[in-house]
Amino acid sequence: MLTALVPGFREIRSSLAAGYLCLATVWLAFRDSIPLVQPETGLWRDMWIVGGALGVPTLLVTLSFVAYLVGSTLSLDAQSGRAMKLAQRHLPSSGRGWASVLGTELANISVVAHGRGWPMPDVTRLADAVIRETHDARPLGVQLLVSNEVVFNEYDRAQAEVDLRWNLWLPALAFSLVGAFTVNVFFLLGLPFAAVVFWQAVTRQTRAYRILATALRAGVISTATLDQLRSLCYTTPDDDVPAVSGRPAVPIIGQGGDSAP
Repeated sequence: MLTALVPGFREIRSSLAAGYLCLATVWLAFRDSIPLVQPETGLWRDMWIVGGALGVPTLLVTLSFVAYLVGSTLSLDAQSGRAMKLAQRHLPSSGRGWASVLGTELANISVVAHGRGWPMPDVTRLADAVIRETHDARPLGVQLLVSNEVVFNEYDRAQAEVDLRWNLWLPALAFSLVGAFTVNVFFLLGLPFAAVVFWQAVTRQTRAYRILATALRAGVISTATLDQLRSLCYTTPDDDVPAVSGRPAVPIIGQGGDSAP
């Protein structure tokens, strides 16, 4: 509801939430050095005077702006993060990365193409070329925005949920550890929360990838090499097939070429 009322809120909420957690962690670490009453002299006295002149609403806006700057500076890219890829590879039932999701779709197409009489080694080389061409899923998201805004909005919402959780788990972990060392050991109760947020980020990333994979399967988005692979499902090696997207679609496979163009 809030994302519908405030345009662009999805784009800033992950940075804002992460920034607030980072500022709270800094406050826990240095809280004993922050005076609770206005000092007589020094920098803290000047800050108290400025804060009193600005008022609470202005201070809250300023704090939010600083939190956003901190969060956006420290924000992590979930799709290219090494920790995300390791988690998708090793954590049981956590989900799958883009290469795995895409590979499942390509395997289904390859089986159909092989059933049409195309040699499986050639089909596999073409499928590998598709994986290399789409190793980064983000350009496909841009293509989806141009092709189908409704499906893109669904993908964008899913990816926004991933970004929110991916940028929260590490600040939440730091907040719990710093609080446990500086305030009370009960702050360690925040560690399960950080673990759950991390787990959700990994599993929801797979859901976002599946939306892209579905769009690829339906032909909403595509690449030139994928068009060539799809064309094998409707032809045989003996057919005279026209070029796809300006490239020779099938003859290079029928001729036993080393790789797809």
